[in-house]
Amino acid sequence: MLQDPHLERAFAACLTFQVVHVAATDRKRQGVFYTPPWLALALAESLIGFRSLPGTALAQSERAAVPARAIGPQSAAAPTVLDTSCGSGTLLVAALEVLARQQTTTPATAEERAQTRLKLAPYIYGVELDEAAVRATRQSLALACGLEADADCGAHLHCGDGLLGELPKDWPNAFDLSIANPPFGTVNRLGRRHPIQQALPNRFPAIWQDKSDISIFFLARLLELSTRCAAIVPSAIFAADKCRRFRTDSREGRHVRFLEMSDVHLFDSASVAVGLIRFERDPSGAGSLEGWRCKMPEATRTVIDHFAKAQSAPADWVLTVDAPRSGRWIVSDSKTHARWLTVGQDTSRIGERYLVGKGMETGFNAGFQVSQEVFGSLTEDERGRWLQRRIRNREIQRFALEPASTFLARTFLAQTFDELPAPLRQWLELHETPLKARAAFRRGDCEWWTFTFPLHQHHYSGFRVVTPYRSATMRFTCVGPNGGIGLTDTTAIFCPDEGDAQALAALLNSKFVADYYRGLAKCTGKGIYEFFENQIREIPLPAKWEQHIPELSALGRRAGAGESIDAQLDASVEAMFRGQ
Repeated sequence: MLQDPHLERAFAACLTFQVVHVAATDRKRQGVFYTPPWLALALAESLIGFRSLPGTALAQSERAAVPARAIGPQSAAAPTVLDTSCGSGTLLVAALEVLARQQTTTPATAEERAQTRLKLAPYIYGVELDEAAVRATRQSLALACGLEADADCGAHLHCGDGLLGELPKDWPNAFDLSIANPPFGTVNRLGRRHPIQQALPNRFPAIWQDKSDISIFFLARLLELSTRCAAIVPSAIFAADKCRRFRTDSREGRHVRFLEMSDVHLFDSASVAVGLIRFERDPSGAGSLEGWRCKMPEATRTVIDHFAKAQSAPADWVLTVDAPRSGRWIVSDSKTHARWLTVGQDTSRIGERYLVGKGMETGFNAGFQVSQEVFGSLTEDERGRWLQRRIRNREIQRFALEPASTFLARTFLAQTFDELPAPLRQWLELHETPLKARAAFRRGDCEWWTFTFPLHQHHYSGFRVVTPYRSATMRFTCVGPNGGIGLTDTTAIFCPDEGDAQALAALLNSKFVADYYRGLAKCTGKGIYEFFENQIREIPLPAKWEQHIPELSALGRRAGAGESIDAQLDASVEAMFRGQ
């Protein structure tokens, strides 16, 4: 960005509001994070079109590959731009600046550039629920236009609900462009009785899914209102099951271009991984999908800048051909892509044959993880009925479990609190305050003395394969009936019998599947991969899977007994897939 005191004052005003008026804890709780100016400008360029400022050098190779793109306004002078979650106005200031660049054909002074922004301000529209934030946006836009902070630059700002509320009647019915850094976070955190959660299924039936991220509903509304949309989004949008219906719906008749950055954290106050996405209606109705991935945090700004300006993705990064089938938008390198072409395209997936799910949810693990004193005060029969070892993430090894270190009280088996043995009741009463502070209890989803969600509890009497939900390596092992409870740091595949469970553990621990999985899974940084249920479901099984179960099951049992079977296992699994 060129030195421009008016623009710098505008962005500084946006930041000041966030720092002074919104506490960091509130930003995290509300899923609202400040967009740095460089990122806001890049997003606006990806939306409106890139044109270098007059007098700014642009490498010849980049100039040839990245011509200035027409913004294609439907209005005469400039396109209308809408942000329905504008906060303190950072994205609207950036959009106004990029619109001004489109109008500038000769070098201009800072005052002349501010005057250009002032002429274009009436094409800017913003909505925000927080009245103080609306005032901050108005001030920021005025400063960008070279005016005093309390002046009116002509932009249209409305204090209201940008997700479900009505827009002012004197605003356009449709907009050329929209831009957003919408709130992040699952809607269920609001509680089932919250009016927003109650309204969303009816307002957005095509994309509603339980535990969906609230950002997709903001995006859905912007897609209804505008021809082209660019946004900062949580990376979960690209692959998570909870956003599957949104991916399907948003692709219909649109060109979609996205940058996935699961290894990068753009916001200092947030651990959530984010990405950029751009939608544009395709008049032909065909649409297209193009994906990029930024794998190197140190190159983030370079990659984002290139994404904002470039016409096409680098040749060595493509969407895998499995995206249409799985519904997930997976970006992989060309080598992994080639393997996708030859492996597993005509076979069933694990999720089509077996139930895959995460471990049980307690909402407060310490309240159910009994002490040695409580363990010792229970009779042997009481332990057998009410306690079960906790299968911890770190205890899961390849083909084995480490010895039990902790035990959980299975309070979800009781119909009433009084049914529990006295030592367990006393233990729970010691933790009554934090147990009653759980969001699920306050929403009325569980009793104070039991798990929030004892997921798949009826399947724990059978065989299953367990794995840590995050790991640098494949660590799958077979667990027998009532062999332990995995919580939310584990994922389980429930099987009809031991043979299937042993065979699956062997298959998933093979080097061939491990190499394949790296192209399927998300890497969260430092070489740690996610093993969430939605990703494990998509692992293909070899053709004629039933015929391979006896061989793989035998290998799994041998490995569990301590034999070294890796060479034989890897050769067998690769032959099974190659024989398709």
